[in-house]
Amino acid sequence: AQRSDLTASVSAQYEEMKKGLNEMNLKLEEEKQLSSAVKRDMTRQYKGMQEGLLNKINQNENSIQTLTDELHEEKKHSKKSLEEKDKIISEKDEHIQCLKDKMEDLCLNFANMIKDALDQMKERIEVQSACYDEKSVPIQHRLEEFKFN
Repeated sequence: AQRSDLTASVSAQYEEMKKGLNEMNLKLEEEKQLSSAVKRDMTRQYKGMQEGLLNKINQNENSIQTLTDELHEEKKHSKKSLEEKDKIISEKDEHIQCLKDKMEDLCLNFANMIKDALDQMKERIEVQSACYDEKSVPIQHRLEEFKFN
């Protein structure tokens, strides 16, 4: 009887342990499923974030390329504008120098014309003065004629 009590007791403990083992196995299975679901969810979120970041990287690279292209175009335009401005300034400087040279020539010609005119006037005055001296009567004689003395 003791043996059957012991067997029954061991059998009951065995059944209880088997039942506990089954419960633990169920709990383990639930935890595995929960863990698996969490892993899948985290993997999905990670892949979504990774895809989003790759899209941002691609957009930023495209923006960088576009801005770089615009910068190069602006540099070309700026360089072309500077060259055109320098060309215009150079042409204006040449024109100014040409006008200065022309003005200098005109001034020299005018100075020569005035010198020639003055020389001619001087000659005429000298000629007339010589003629006048020969014909001239002293002023006192002329005044005497009018009796101003």
